[in-house]
Amino acid sequence: MPSNIDIAQLVQEGYDKIALRYLQWTTPSPARLNYLDKLLACLPKPASVLELGCGAGRPCTQILAEHAEVTGVDISATQLALAKQLVPKAHFIQADMMSLAFPGNLYDAIVAFYSIIHLPREKQDALIWCIADWLRPGGHLLVNLGTTDNPGSIDKDWLGSKMYWSSYDVQTNERMLLRAGLELLEAEVIEDNEDGKLVPFYWVLAKKAKAPQS
Repeated sequence: MPSNIDIAQLVQEGYDKIALRYLQWTTPSPARLNYLDKLLACLPKPASVLELGCGAGRPCTQILAEHAEVTGVDISATQLALAKQLVPKAHFIQADMMSLAFPGNLYDAIVAFYSIIHLPREKQDALIWCIADWLRPGGHLLVNLGTTDNPGSIDKDWLGSKMYWSSYDVQTNERMLLRAGLELLEAEVIEDNEDGKLVPFYWVLAKKAKAPQS
């Protein structure tokens, strides 16, 4: 893949172009809803949640917003315009995930569904460290990642636009999460059915270690 490609711009333009089609195409997988239920059971009341790659916000941002104060981040302005209509309770930020700067110990939970895989994989590691910092002690991360050794690839026609993905294998992902100080509460590979094709994802519910008592 040419080194001069702006990956963030490619992903942004792709989702701007296919936002409505993606919303219609996406059916929340049983894995996503199951893990979302597990996360909700862990949330304190009140809770503050950050969603990285919220898309149009349906249904997961909607569900989260019924239980917590939610900030949704997405690189696509078109996706966020839909999200603001569908989830008026939430707060939204248009940004590349890698450009975010939050204080440490800010969120009770951070979720990222099918979004971190759109980053070059060396940036995935850096983002996990940021996430661990943004979480409060005892806070939770819910994420799905890739399962294969993919240094970066572009599909020239995914739902009608170019799109980029990259990933590590499961063992590398596990080490990446553990190095950042996250305890894996549940982790498993589950396949999604995408138009008859089974696509595996590494689902993880993790917890940031509580601060040591003085």
